[in-house]
Amino acid sequence: MRNNNRAGLIVKKLKAFLPENKTSLNYRDPFELLTATILSAQSTDQTANRVCVDIFKKYKGITGIAEANLREFQKDIYPSGFYRLKARNIIAAANIILKRFKGRVPGAWMNSLVCPGLDARLPISSSQACLRPLKASRLTHM
Repeated sequence: MRNNNRAGLIVKKLKAFLPENKTSLNYRDPFELLTATILSAQSTDQTANRVCVDIFKKYKGITGIAEANLREFQKDIYPSGFYRLKARNIIAAANIILKRFKGRVPGAWMNSLVCPGLDARLPISSSQACLRPLKASRLTHM
């Protein structure tokens, strides 16, 4: 069997097994999803959603977060756990996205990996939900 045929068969079977690719994270744009995804690591999606509502009221978009005071931002995301590391990573990711990608969350998986706080599966989750939906995989929290 040729690799293309085999890959197609695998994708078809995965689609049948995992027909929906929905996230329980609430977001209005790719940066909000990226932020919520980082916040939900080692936490629940419900907690990340609650924290996101508050921070996106206080900080207006990616620029507001990029300019945020680190200590104040840490206090704002405290309920999500690991708040020191997450705050540093979210602020750094916002700055990288503003400077390197002109304020747009990169759609390419490899470009997303330059953002602190992301590992190989988080950019896939963000791009699937916002940019190029692929229904064949799903991010699950352990």
